[in-house]
Amino acid sequence: MRSVLISALCATVALATRGVDYSTLQSVDTHKCWKNTGLDFAIPRAYKSFGAFDANGPRNVANARAAGFQYVDIYMFPCRGKDAGSQVADLVNQMGNSNYGMIWLDIETNPSDGCSWNGHSADSNCAYVNELIQSIKNHGKVPGVYSNYYMWESIMGHALNCGGHNGTPLWYAHYDNSMSFSDFHSFGGWSKPNMKQYAGDLTLCGAGVDFSWY
Repeated sequence: MRSVLISALCATVALATRGVDYSTLQSVDTHKCWKNTGLDFAIPRAYKSFGAFDANGPRNVANARAAGFQYVDIYMFPCRGKDAGSQVADLVNQMGNSNYGMIWLDIETNPSDGCSWNGHSADSNCAYVNELIQSIKNHGKVPGVYSNYYMWESIMGHALNCGGHNGTPLWYAHYDNSMSFSDFHSFGGWSKPNMKQYAGDLTLCGAGVDFSWY
């Protein structure tokens, strides 16, 4: 199943949209408030950095849909110290029949106990990401990677055959407040990104969000 977001956007090449990602439970009214500001997509967290399902995931997806968001993905913050396939299975099973599109893997420094990427080789970290990606595909979902040049290089180094090398969509972070890919520097095998997180740690309608541009 292709992502609802990617399918729709590919149909209209010139279309550019803005949206938010967030890690806390938000009401239907808050989602409506976001929608009324002109946002087009929502990406709530569905898996926490210490390797546990975020029970707010299904509720946020349902609230976003109820508020009128047509495009709703989720993101997963995996724990490197736990089995990749088991975490994906846990996420997908507990999300159940929630109406979401892609699963974005949050690949960045993980401060949770036992979950750091440190202490593992770049090649093994690359293999771990590939296992996450393949597990998501095996569950009939569409994977994507969220990261940036610094985070990816510090975790994966110059390891080959992961990330962009297997055609996984990229959502990169660079807080320059610019809705443009002109700042993008190739890394991890990606020659071009799919989405950019251009501003973070902001408040909209009383809720903490990061802003992204597609």
